[in-house]
Amino acid sequence: LDKAEEAALPLRLGDATAEVAQEATPAIMEAQEKLSIAQKALDLLRQRFSPVASSEVDNVGDRARVVHKRMEDLKSLLREVQERTKCSNLLPEVSEKMQAVQQVVQKVEDTLSPCMVTDVATMPVNDLCAAVSTADEAIKQANKAISAAKISISMKLVEVKRFTADVAQEAQRAMQSQQGELEAATKKVASLKKAAAEIRQKALRSE
Repeated sequence: LDKAEEAALPLRLGDATAEVAQEATPAIMEAQEKLSIAQKALDLLRQRFSPVASSEVDNVGDRARVVHKRMEDLKSLLREVQERTKCSNLLPEVSEKMQAVQQVVQKVEDTLSPCMVTDVATMPVNDLCAAVSTADEAIKQANKAISAAKISISMKLVEVKRFTADVAQEAQRAMQSQQGELEAATKKVASLKKAAAEIRQKALRSE
């Protein structure tokens, strides 16, 4: 157990990297295996010894419980580090999906912006139709990106619920922030889609 605690010391000191956790894992697992063997031997001694002699066994049992508590602390520390490492991999995946959403929404906005700030009646019909057609395609891409981001966030939220409380709450707060951004992007796309439809109607009336 001393060897396992020594291997896990960097984790306690804040060096909670995946590499350090991976290096500490074999020592912790070995200590757990030896502790299980010792516990089975202790249980067997309790069954075989007389009540008088069993008091000595109980003293050993008290020490074993202290060791067991140290072991559980080590396992809990390792699990937290592993979960935080997993979270650090989950969040960039969601951020990547959100970046794709933001880029394509910006594309829609850039395409329609000239038509929204200029009197449509003064613009060539062909230019209006081309802008709306480009915007329609970009809106389709935006909706696909939004759907992909929604699925990604939903799956990650289910996954982080299996983590310990502190790690799960931190991850959920980050995901909920992304959800808020996604809802804003969804409303933006709906607004731009409505604007594109109005521009299309004006272009048709101008023909």
